[in-house]
Amino acid sequence: MQRFYNGYRIDVSWCDKILGFQYIICDKDGKKVSGSIDAYWFEEYALMEAIQEVDAIGRGD
Repeated sequence: MQRFYNGYRIDVSWCDKILGFQYIICDKDGKKVSGSIDAYWFEEYALMEAIQEVDAIGRGD
């Protein structure tokens, strides 16, 4: 799944090594700025966590 949110691209995909979904957050130039460490059982949970992280990046946390 790919989604654009507040100027960032979020890619959520299944990872066989950890048996769960992970996300990667990229800036407008396609450079990776963050990614998940933990695995998420549901794709939607990984997306929700990525959105919260983008919001934190925007706040400067």
